[in-house]
Amino acid sequence: MAQLSGLQVARLAIQVGVPSSQLVTCVAIAWAESGLRTDATGYNPGPRPGTVASRDRGLWQINDYYHSDVSNACAYDAFCNAQAMYRISSGGTNWYPWSTYNNGDYRQFIPAAQLAVHLAGETTGGPSIPTAPAPANAQQAYLRAATDSIQQRGNDPISASAYVLQKLFEDTAHGLFGPGSNPGPIFGNIVK
Repeated sequence: MAQLSGLQVARLAIQVGVPSSQLVTCVAIAWAESGLRTDATGYNPGPRPGTVASRDRGLWQINDYYHSDVSNACAYDAFCNAQAMYRISSGGTNWYPWSTYNNGDYRQFIPAAQLAVHLAGETTGGPSIPTAPAPANAQQAYLRAATDSIQQRGNDPISASAYVLQKLFEDTAHGLFGPGSNPGPIFGNIVK
């Protein structure tokens, strides 16, 4: 079992060639499908009670009936699963094979996916976050904060994203107005 971070999944998607404009959707779908677990398995019921018609496997829940060419070893391997996702999605451009895309469940993971893609260093055409001059190790600090936040908050992408954005906002205020400035909570009680 491997529980991956959004950042790790974003890097996998980049590595297999998913276009920048599709990265957020791609990562959000993985989050909705598997909770970013490489060992995730979904069972689709068969025609008779208690039977299984097919299984969905790995990060992007590759179905073993419709994609029998993807072995279990491949489906439960993060990189191989990402390669299969890329092929099935027509090079990262067609998300209709995933039920969480069709029913909209992936949308709840978009904020966390945006953060993961941003931290992975890709631009997606969305709004950028303004920052004050930061020390050379700031990106590593935000990466650590994001990873810690997501691990502590499980699959609650809104709380995890709000935590990291609050930290970014505070650091920006400190850079602009000095170390003693305290902007206060910008997300109310979302950040705990």
